[in-house]
Amino acid sequence: MSVTSVVIAGMDLTKSIIPLRADAPDPFHATGGFMSKLILAAFAIVAISILAAAQSAQPELIVKGRVLDADGNPVVGAQVTAGPTWTLKGVTPTGRSDERGEFSVVVHQTGEFFVSATKPVERHQSTANRFYYPFAAKAALVTVVADQPAPFATVQFGPKEGMLVIRAVDMQTREPMKQVMISLCRTEAPKYCHRMSSVSARGVHSAFVPDAPFTLTISANGYADAYGEDLDQDGLQVMRIAPEATREIIVGMERATDSKKDVLPAPKIIAPVDGLTLWDTPHPRTLTAEWTPVAGAKSYTVEVEVCEWEKPDGGKCETGTMPLTRWRNAPPPSGIEGAKYEFVFPGTQPGRWRVWAVDAKGRPGAKTAWSLFFYKSKLMPALLGVKP
Repeated sequence: MSVTSVVIAGMDLTKSIIPLRADAPDPFHATGGFMSKLILAAFAIVAISILAAAQSAQPELIVKGRVLDADGNPVVGAQVTAGPTWTLKGVTPTGRSDERGEFSVVVHQTGEFFVSATKPVERHQSTANRFYYPFAAKAALVTVVADQPAPFATVQFGPKEGMLVIRAVDMQTREPMKQVMISLCRTEAPKYCHRMSSVSARGVHSAFVPDAPFTLTISANGYADAYGEDLDQDGLQVMRIAPEATREIIVGMERATDSKKDVLPAPKIIAPVDGLTLWDTPHPRTLTAEWTPVAGAKSYTVEVEVCEWEKPDGGKCETGTMPLTRWRNAPPPSGIEGAKYEFVFPGTQPGRWRVWAVDAKGRPGAKTAWSLFFYKSKLMPALLGVKP
């Protein structure tokens, strides 16, 4: 049998193939070409390994800097993240600040990076979260260039956050609400919100909040949305908690009904529809959510969640989700004036989205049902001769 020479990155891989006896069956054709496809896939893996080894021999690309508190003092033990401003492929580079507040993060590639820091144990949420830091610091945006000195970034925390403690109960049964969604939005910049899913057997949920006025919405499946305690002149629920202070409130949740006539109706989903499968979509995976306009709507709010890989819970994806707003590059999900929302979806796991209208007084309307979407590939199964 003759074997075609295969050379990758200057290495002859033909020598790694053990020649067969003349009377041996031909594996390249005996199984419909499966073996040849498998060997081609193996060659591709070897080539990637060789290229990775070659890249590892190159000088490291590093971002350096320091982390300071609100008074300009160094912060020890802060987690630092250098996130590229384009779509990331691979693991986000991270590091820790030392006793001088200084850090060094290996980024592996050139380009523009936004450097952020967080230290929750000292009430410092990520500086990449627009709800806590609506205006990005220019000092934290750096550009890494090959064969040039490492750029230096200064990341400064604001005042330590306050804490909001929420005791959520079912108004009918008086039982604690074990799982709720907490939505916080800044009143001076309503498009910057923070949404988090909270699970507590005792129905006690907490969230860190900045030293700024914010609105609070508590949601749960099968219940009407509940709000904070204080009202302003427009009927909006506005709260504010001083730095390092803690405030506890009790929120009663009522079963959802269709009797509220003053609530704006839910928009109708145009795309992506529930159950949509997107085949062989290259990165960056840009997706546009569309819906029909609602009469009386001042703006719209969209929720996009990344589902935990291979755990869509029978198509509902109700546990193990992460909000898209965890990624700094995600566009603000609130204050949307049109009927479209374009975003880049990270990873290859399933996702889901929903939308609702907001009236001129800031009151949310009815929410659409969640629409689940999937990313799948036919390329690799086809390479191995297996049906996807």
